[in-house]
Amino acid sequence: MLDLALFCLAIASGIAAASTACGVNMIFTVRAARDHASAGRSTFPYLAGSVLGAACTGSLLGVVALGIGPLVTGHDVLKVSTFALGVLAVVLGLRELGVIVLSVPQRNSQLNYDGLSMEGTSRRMFGFGFWLGVGFLTFSPYAGLHALAIAAVLQAEFAPALLMFVTFGLARGATVVALGLFQPSWTAVAKVADHIAASAPLAHRITAVGLFALAAGALVEVITA
Repeated sequence: MLDLALFCLAIASGIAAASTACGVNMIFTVRAARDHASAGRSTFPYLAGSVLGAACTGSLLGVVALGIGPLVTGHDVLKVSTFALGVLAVVLGLRELGVIVLSVPQRNSQLNYDGLSMEGTSRRMFGFGFWLGVGFLTFSPYAGLHALAIAAVLQAEFAPALLMFVTFGLARGATVVALGLFQPSWTAVAKVADHIAASAPLAHRITAVGLFALAAGALVEVITA
């Protein structure tokens, strides 16, 4: 149950990340790259970069998880850490809904799109996808990724941490590609981007759903352990 909840949070966090300033810019960039080159040359490198960037983050957290594994694998310690993770998920979920005010660590930076050229489309799209796929290199107002990182470490295994973040990278990249690639015109792309930029509360609610799913999964894990 907890594993399923973590993957739900990874997907929710990836979808929400598409509504950041970088995500909205990438919707336009994916469309521009498609018009300059082809759908394959613009989208596959971006998706591959997004997944690989997220995999790097997941691998790093997986190594940390292996390092602390002996400290959290005892039955009682595992129950306490899982319960604490559930409490954290509830608190962050309430933050996403605006019930409480709580700041989370963020980088106040974005990708530089000034003078964007479509020369070397595949390389550029891969680079954009990788940078955003890492998850923590650009500004994002959502707390789901922070909870996912903490949960990945507390799993005390390498593979779950890697798979969770690969899921996040795929969800983030696929959402941007779907919104930028499959619109019938630039006018439609602009409307979608404007709607996303104005619907930050929806992205917060999506993140909250993922966080509350994590809280429920943690509770079930504690009860049935």
